[in-house]
Amino acid sequence: MVKILRQTETMKVIEITGVVGWDCDSETLKASLKEIAPNDDVQISIDSPGGDFFSMVSMFNILRDFARNHKGTIETYIQGLAASCASMLALAAKAGKSESKIIVEDLSIFMIHNSWCIEIGDRRMHARAAEDLQRIDALQRMIYTNATGKTEAELIELMNNDTFYYGEEIINAGFADEMRKTENGEPNIDAELAKTNAKATFAQMQQKMRADYEKRNALTQSRVAALASLDALQPKPMAKNQTVQTAATPNNNNKESKMTAAEIKEQYPEAYAEIAKTGAAQEKERIQAHLKMAQDSGDMSAALEFIESGVNCNENKVVAKYHEIFTKVALAKARVADNPPDVVTPSPESKEALIDNAFFAEIRG
Repeated sequence: MVKILRQTETMKVIEITGVVGWDCDSETLKASLKEIAPNDDVQISIDSPGGDFFSMVSMFNILRDFARNHKGTIETYIQGLAASCASMLALAAKAGKSESKIIVEDLSIFMIHNSWCIEIGDRRMHARAAEDLQRIDALQRMIYTNATGKTEAELIELMNNDTFYYGEEIINAGFADEMRKTENGEPNIDAELAKTNAKATFAQMQQKMRADYEKRNALTQSRVAALASLDALQPKPMAKNQTVQTAATPNNNNKESKMTAAEIKEQYPEAYAEIAKTGAAQEKERIQAHLKMAQDSGDMSAALEFIESGVNCNENKVVAKYHEIFTKVALAKARVADNPPDVVTPSPESKEALIDNAFFAEIRG
């Protein structure tokens, strides 16, 4: 989450916790920063295992731009864990205002690694995903280089190895400026145990992202199956002069004859009435199917368009459209249900923008 945690005697504290893109995002960050007066001294407190790279980029740029224009002092405080893309968030304020400080505890953990994603598709899609990951890694290295002065070769090796830094190591590596120690001035924690715990937290974050992907994929597949299983609806009622094939009514040339709807009505009124009744029922069923889709999806305009054009729910273009609508709405509901906003409710537009990023193309940093 992102929220104004507290007001100390000297500064306001903004807390960024949880998985980036799930528990904290750019909209809640913007809302928190609006509560900061131009001359307030601010502490950005971070405790996060990372998350979605694209959400992080938005939050990074918001924090960096805020720091550029803020008149008060800004301090970034790594309260516990700054791993994966959260490690870049910890560098954002200083990237905007060089005199800003990054402070860590003697038991803080900092971790950098290569970006990763979940991809499904053929070799071309995987090749494109690999190319995207390379470009994302280059952006990460740029952020780390600007903060530490490390060379690209150094960072490639560090990121390849999923490098963890503990306490003073974060400062020695150039990612922080100061360390707060225990009262006696000495660290009071087992470094290896702290790293083990940090790795476990990071693994939990990865599992949460995999579970989210599986939920999205299951929702998509269920919608496809539901649409595909719709029974094929019969044609619409006959137009006034529409011709129909009669059952074995030979003419003088032993050929089957065709009759118009008007001729059938005149010569076979009972049959015509039955056909009209059946057609009306089928048309009613077709319209009701579209209205049901509109009710479930929340998009009446698409249903009205399909009703007017006379298409059935099982036609390819209709299935594709409803599939798109159902998936967006279902994912929005799943996201909100799993992560109810804590303080500020993001606008529908911002949630829709997050949902529209196809999950397999989301690059994890």
